[in-house]
Amino acid sequence: MTEHAASEVLFRGQLDSLLVENLLRREETVVSKKHFHNHLEIYYLVSGERYFYIRGRTYHITAGDLAVISGNIVHQASTISSPVHERIILEVYPPMLRQMLELEQAFTDLYGVLHPKGLQQQEVQALIYSLMDEMKQQSYGYQWVVRCKLIQLLIFILRELGTQHSPVPVTSGPREQKMREIAQYISRHPDQKITLNWLSEQFYVSKYHLCRTFKDITRFTLSEYINISRITKAKELLLTTNSSVTDIASEVGYESSTHFGKVFKQYLGQSPLSYRNQFSIKMPPKKIKGIQTHKNK
Repeated sequence: MTEHAASEVLFRGQLDSLLVENLLRREETVVSKKHFHNHLEIYYLVSGERYFYIRGRTYHITAGDLAVISGNIVHQASTISSPVHERIILEVYPPMLRQMLELEQAFTDLYGVLHPKGLQQQEVQALIYSLMDEMKQQSYGYQWVVRCKLIQLLIFILRELGTQHSPVPVTSGPREQKMREIAQYISRHPDQKITLNWLSEQFYVSKYHLCRTFKDITRFTLSEYINISRITKAKELLLTTNSSVTDIASEVGYESSTHFGKVFKQYLGQSPLSYRNQFSIKMPPKKIKGIQTHKNK
């Protein structure tokens, strides 16, 4: 490792469906994109400061803060002034949450940022570092200890978010209502070929106003929102049908399965087939409307 390396992995470990990574970043070599995934992410900032964008709201996080993002929630981290920071990420996949009684349901659609202070912040940091130490040392019974410490951390998060987290206020003026109608239409029709011209005519709004206002209200460009709506539906089809990737690409509005694969990987960091193989539960074939199911391509 050279002194000029952009980043250094201080620790990376895995226990079943729990992945933990401690990273020191010195330079921002790649701009983080808005993305979402199937697992619960707990982001602990050891040093530095970051902006965290979660579902239309931007949070300023500093050393000792926790960002919590459950599956299927669009988020993004970005630099404020200096890119230098150290963070620890815990990725808790669905099988691990299922093992922990009712925690999988409790962490559905949960997100937010916690700012523990004083003794509470010290306890959180000690808990995370002791969990990593157990994974490093792998002494007898470490698997049970790691699970116990993870449960402690998850319960702390649930208690704190339960008292601190509140929905972002939703404005209800005609401008905002119009954009919500457009967003709802896009979400409900992922298979439709939706263009800026078509939306402008359908909803009686100028193209310029539509592009600018939609991003102001939703924090997404139209193309981002269309792609996220399509990929969200594609994820469901990948896990609940045996239809091929080509058929699913067509079902969610992509004319090219190659382009579909690129967009899918952009938001989830893996190919559609890789996602299916990792998360699907074997089930009898199920058809999606008008399409014969057959082996994956």
